[in-house]
Order: sequence, then C-alpha cells, then structure tokens
Amino acid sequence: MKNAKFSLILGGLLGGFTAASPVVAADLLDVYRLAVENDPQIAIAAANFQAAQELKPQARAQYLPQIQGTVEYGRTNSTSEGEQFFAGQIFLDDSENESTDTSWSVSLSQTIFNWATINQIQQAAAEVARAEAEFHAAQQELIVRVAEAYFNLLATEDSLEAALINKEAIGRQLEQSRKRFEVGLIAITDVQESQAAFDQATAEVIAAEQAANSASENLRAVIGEYVEDPAAPTGEMPLIAPQPSSADAWVDTALAQNLNVIASRFALESAEQVTDIRRSGHYPTLDLVARHSESDGDFDSLDFTSLPPAAGNGSITRSSDFIGLQLNVPIFSGGSTQSRVREAAYQESASRSALKQAMRTAEAQTRDSYLSVISDIARVQALKQAYESAQTALKATQAGYEVGTRTAVDVLDARRNELQALINYQGARYDYVLDTLRLKQAAGTLTAEDVAKVSTWME
Repeated sequence: MKNAKFSLILGGLLGGFTAASPVVAADLLDVYRLAVENDPQIAIAAANFQAAQELKPQARAQYLPQIQGTVEYGRTNSTSEGEQFFAGQIFLDDSENESTDTSWSVSLSQTIFNWATINQIQQAAAEVARAEAEFHAAQQELIVRVAEAYFNLLATEDSLEAALINKEAIGRQLEQSRKRFEVGLIAITDVQESQAAFDQATAEVIAAEQAANSASENLRAVIGEYVEDPAAPTGEMPLIAPQPSSADAWVDTALAQNLNVIASRFALESAEQVTDIRRSGHYPTLDLVARHSESDGDFDSLDFTSLPPAAGNGSITRSSDFIGLQLNVPIFSGGSTQSRVREAAYQESASRSALKQAMRTAEAQTRDSYLSVISDIARVQALKQAYESAQTALKATQAGYEVGTRTAVDVLDARRNELQALINYQGARYDYVLDTLRLKQAAGTLTAEDVAKVSTWME
C-alpha cells in the first residue's frame, strides 16, 4: 500500500524531529536490533541482572578467611597525690607518670560452622537464577513491545494512506459531479453529497496523520530513531498453524519454560532459604581464631615521696600470640529471632502464592494466544476474500454510475467499503504475527530467531 505521496507526507510530519533523531528505513529485525542497543527498559534489566550476579561472591566471602589488622598509638599522662601513715608518721605519696605506647595486631578468623552463612550462599544462588530468568523475560518482552509498536505504525500508515486515497478519489468524484451538474446530467444533491463526503475525508486524513505521528513517536521511544519506510508483510506471507497443534501441549511447555514462572520458582526457593537463615539465629557458631599482637612503650615518672624527688624512665616491649576456637551460643535476644522467623515464613507463603498465580497466568495467556493464532488464520483468509469482493463491488458500482444506474453516493460508499476491507485484511495479518510471537513468549520459547523469521516475510 506504500506510495510516494504517503512517504512525503510522513516525512513532513517528522521533519521537525530529524535533527534530534535520525530517520531510517528498516524491517522488523533491524528495528529489534536498534531496540536492543537503545531501549532504556532492557538496559535497566541488564544492569539489575549484573548487580544480582554479585550476590554469589558476597555470600561465599563470608565463609572464606577474614583477616584484619589494627594499629594504635597513644600518650598517657597521670598524676597521683596521697599520704601514707607508717609508724605514727605521715609520708607524702605523690607521683607523675607519662608514657607513649605503640601497638599493632593481626587477626585471622575462619568460620567452621555457621548455618546462616551456608544458607546465604544457597539463597544468593537462587536470587541470581531469579534475576537471570527476569532478564530473559525482559528480552522476550522487548521483542513483543517492538513488534507491537512496529505493527501499530504499519496499521496507522495503512489507515493514513487509505484516507489519502479516499480523499483523492472523492475529490475526483466531486469534480466529475460538478461537471455533470453543469451539463444537466445529475441533480445538485449529488454534488452536495460529494462535497460532504470530501469534507469528511479531509477530517479523516487529519486524524490519521495524528495517529501515524503518535505511532512513530511510540516506536522511537523504544529504538531511539524514527522509522520512515517500515517493511510490510508480503502477499505471500505464510499462515502457519502452531506446532504442536494442541493447546495442552503448549500449556505444558509454558509451565516448564515460561520465564515468569521460572523466576517465581526461584523467588520461592530464595524465600525458603531466608526462613532457614532466620531460624539459624537459634544455632551456635564455631570459628577458628588466630591473633598476633605487639606493643612498644616509653615512660617517664617522677616520685615526690622521696627527698629529693626521684625520677625514672624506660621502655617496654610486649608481644603475644593466640590461636583457638571460639564458640558463640545465642541464649536470648528479646524475642527478635522468633519474630524474624515468623516474618520470613509469611514471606515464603506469599512467594508460594505468587508462583501459583504465575502458573495460572502463564496457562491462561498460552491458551488465549494459541486460540488467537488459530482464529487469526481463519480471519485473515476470510478478510482477504472480503477485500476481493469489495474490489469487485466497487468496479460494478463505478460501471453502474457511468451508465446512470447508480448514484455518486453509491460509488463513495463502495470505495469506503473497499478501503476498510483492505485495512481490516492488513490488520488481521499484523494480528496473526503478533499473536504468534505472544504464544511463543507465553511458552517461554521466543527468541531473536523468531524475529528474523518474521522479517523474511516482509519487504
């Protein structure tokens, strides 16, 4: 249905935006590749998946040796004043002390048993698997979003082109009506009917232009560029029934491979591990601990007890080594542990219900998409025949108008019917492609290869 006039009109609509976003001619596969590079939502999903992958090394690190070093330096000043009684006499007991201390230590600890840490490693693995499933689900969702925006653009372009053709044809019909009226072949009412139809067609073109512009903007929001001349399905596009040819078989595949279901399963596994982690708050932990420390100190002292006062100074060096086992046994935490266990149990129950909901949703979407594809095939075939019949009816009406058996209104109605039949036929083919992709998405088998296959049906 594409023609040069439509391309010029759409180019004019987008002319004010080309400085910010380039205009490209592309098929569905080209558009998908641009979306993979430029879509913000898939970029967010990829970053979240990469962030989740760091949970594994963080969890493993808690079971690896922990080494810590400490260095301290300080000065101490102290004075004392007092009296001592001895043999009935009073002696002064005053002194001043000043010391400088430097110390350092290195300690190593290795977990021998900590049930919470063991479960955290398993919980991290479940979280990474869940994030991976969600990322792949986002990739499949991107395919469907791109296809929906792409075929919506095609549909609005079809409507716009049909509106332009309709307006142009009605304009010619209006001109013919005026000439026939001038020579007395028709009544003025035929001219007025043609004029009213022309005005209505003008309004329809304006509305179709706005719809096409909005569809182009929606696609640009995904891929970052405008598409000027999108490829459309050819007349030889095959109508392939789903294989296997059983809704139950597709449902079985969906329950096993649907990515939202898989993500929910791993979310439940993660919640179960969290419950075990919280219960481990009641369990003892055992660690191997090794420590080496050294300290150096200098001191100055002045003793006022003696006459004259006596002064002294010196230094001292100490070192120590320790190695042993450290057992920690939780006794009472004010009820916090029990409360956290109950909280985790409720969250686990919610995750189990979320899994059940995901499975039901996957089954419903799979059955609906399967039946939609079957229905689309029959609908495309029926609408193709309807379009051919509308073409035949238009030719017959035009011939009747030429010989005076049909009116201009009849011709206008027949032309509208033909154009609407064409739009319906094209739209049904777009729906067939979209429902095919949605069926594979629901089953969890949608890949970029499916996009490439659809692109071979287009030009």
